[in-house]
Amino acid sequence: MCPGDLLTVKATLAATMTGIDADRKGKTRVSVALCTHNGARFLSPQLESLAAQRQQPDELIVSDDASSDETLALLQTFANRAPFAVRIEQNPVALGVAANFARAFSRCTGDVILPCDQDDAWHPNKIATLVDTLLQGDAELALCDLQLVNEEGRATGTTQWQALGFDRKAQAAFLDDSWDLLLRMNVATGAAMAFRSRLLSAALPIPPGFVHDEWLAFLASLHRPIALQEQPLVQYRQHRNQQIGGGVKGLRQQIAHARNCMNRDYFLRQVQKVEALLERLAEHKAPPVRLEQLHARLKHLRRRVALRDEGIRRPLAIASEWIEGNYQRFGYGWKSAAQDLFL
Repeated sequence: MCPGDLLTVKATLAATMTGIDADRKGKTRVSVALCTHNGARFLSPQLESLAAQRQQPDELIVSDDASSDETLALLQTFANRAPFAVRIEQNPVALGVAANFARAFSRCTGDVILPCDQDDAWHPNKIATLVDTLLQGDAELALCDLQLVNEEGRATGTTQWQALGFDRKAQAAFLDDSWDLLLRMNVATGAAMAFRSRLLSAALPIPPGFVHDEWLAFLASLHRPIALQEQPLVQYRQHRNQQIGGGVKGLRQQIAHARNCMNRDYFLRQVQKVEALLERLAEHKAPPVRLEQLHARLKHLRRRVALRDEGIRRPLAIASEWIEGNYQRFGYGWKSAAQDLFL
């Protein structure tokens, strides 16, 4: 049997399962939003993993960000034989990751949307399992874990949640109050999420400075916790050319990352992000406690910016933030305090 015949068989089986799953879910329509940019090297495995899904999507919306390689040709070839509807649009000029995903989301017609990166591969049960996780309750968004793989697609032996330190205790706290943990760290990865399309009425447009996944997670957790599926349902490829990768694991790597990336400009950008979130929440009915938490985080971030100019008074200012519990509430505890003190 040639690869083309094998794909046809997989597509037929998947289409049959799609009908079964659709009946069970009350005809919930599912959209996959794939964003591409010069992704020809890794794109084919991702497309094949979509065709092999146990529950097929109702549509695949592709927003290509001005690719100049063979990406569009691969997409068109796939569209001609895909077992579901595929719509491809290309941006005449590159918009960047967040804006490109926003464009793709705005063109989706499904009740549930799954963001899709060009260089990963999905487990055959990814759509069925994650959509089930989302629809079991009233959550606006659901997340799964991701298996970290190297550039050649071989497993590294760890998952994204393990790399982030998102253990069972943290997961339990997240299920209780997702917003509270998101104020300290972003555990939401776009390739690992499914969300209800109604969320877009509050989420679009995505403000500058935010990546789509973090922004969606904040808005989804505004009134209720995010749902979790601990099973890794994505092979999350780590390679040199990706714009966003897995969590930094070792202490030495964390120190190097803090030294190279988390400077004064970084914290100024964090201030701008919180300001943008507060501005958007002013347009919606945000619980007062959420606004209070955001204002407290904004105050802490502004103090961290000012610390860069404190000179010999810096230790006293850091001690004050520690006593108030702000490093624990909005950062990584002693690691964040040490960063401000020494780096």
